[in-house]
Amino acid sequence: MIVSVSRRTDIPALYADWFFHRLSAKTVCTKNPFNRKQVRKVSLAEEDVTGFVFWTRNPEPFLNKIHRLKGYAYYFHVTLTPYGSDLEPAFKDKERILASVKKLAGLIGKERIVWRYDPVLLSKQYRESDYYAHFEECAKRLSGSVNEVTVSFVNAYRKNAKALEKAGIETLSDAKKRKMAKRFMDIAYKYGITLSFCAEPALQEARFPAAKCVDEQKFARLKGKSIPYEKDPNQRGACGCAKSVDIGAYDTCTFGCGYCYATNRREKALQNKERHHQTSPFLLGDFMGDETITHLPGKRKSCDKNLFTT
Repeated sequence: MIVSVSRRTDIPALYADWFFHRLSAKTVCTKNPFNRKQVRKVSLAEEDVTGFVFWTRNPEPFLNKIHRLKGYAYYFHVTLTPYGSDLEPAFKDKERILASVKKLAGLIGKERIVWRYDPVLLSKQYRESDYYAHFEECAKRLSGSVNEVTVSFVNAYRKNAKALEKAGIETLSDAKKRKMAKRFMDIAYKYGITLSFCAEPALQEARFPAAKCVDEQKFARLKGKSIPYEKDPNQRGACGCAKSVDIGAYDTCTFGCGYCYATNRREKALQNKERHHQTSPFLLGDFMGDETITHLPGKRKSCDKNLFTT
């Protein structure tokens, strides 16, 4: 069982203490985002976890706790992009993020870090030519600290469609994506970094490398044994990710990025963060007493009263 930490929010940057509390408890609970009565109780015991995939904008809060992951297979996706406070109001000091990536690499090795250049978007403020210089500068400075970079072009979802329209984000043609992809690949190659593209059918058809952000082969290398692959049915058709269980919650990331697909409004996320408490088995909220609980791994269902004191 691969555990995603998390596509829905930035647990390493915002909820590190909660995660390590759950790791000590060896269990975590997640609610179905569309039906709060459906709950998964997920084992975090070493023998049950194939590995953790961490997704973050800032790994710094994990640096002094990383030793607590000893015995587990894991790797990080760390996002570093060129945007200003108009789109990324919480990230004014990107030098600090760069420094934390380098520190993380020194602690865990560059094979456990994937740099994410995600999302790439075009507007009046962010033009095509601007990206290449920034991408090259980041690649130059991260060379030696990362082996891989994943590039993703912006996509409109229910939660971010209005924000993208308000920001004047352009729809990229397939030809434009291919042109930019080629330039990104040339730059990454120059600095010895392997590049792949996330869930882009037009690029896959043109035989550009396709990313697998949740990658069972990476875990196989880390663990020294083969890992079964099952495609994640909950992702886009062009996504190659292996199946995983996500332990995050939507509308809990307080960073307020203007292109975010996981948070409707920053104000709502700030309110939800106030409801968060470190001892809860859930990232957000608690039990209400009418839940049906599915245990992972395993298939038994119950209304498990022991969970109410977890």
